[in-house]
Amino acid sequence: MSDSITRFSAHIAQINQGELDDELTEKLTKAVKKAMADAVSCELTLKLKIKPVNNAKIELNPSITLKVPELKPKNIQFYPTGDGDLLVDDPKQPTLDFNVTPLR
Repeated sequence: MSDSITRFSAHIAQINQGELDDELTEKLTKAVKKAMADAVSCELTLKLKIKPVNNAKIELNPSITLKVPELKPKNIQFYPTGDGDLLVDDPKQPTLDFNVTPLR
């Protein structure tokens, strides 16, 4: 690469007075936290539309997408009562009384 060419990272820092760089950093942090917390894969995409404005200028139009999978809640079964309440434990199942013996 030629030493006279500006690095891509320098351009990113200049777009929208650094707001693009800030947003990318924020979304990358969010993706890393989600990936580590839930053991899922996330995807961060930067898309730059590049179009000429005239013979002397180029316009860059950035867009960022972050794909973070949503965890689906697990189903749980309840026991309905006659008055519309929901119970976790089967009301027809008798409870067993256990004595806890301390360890010696």
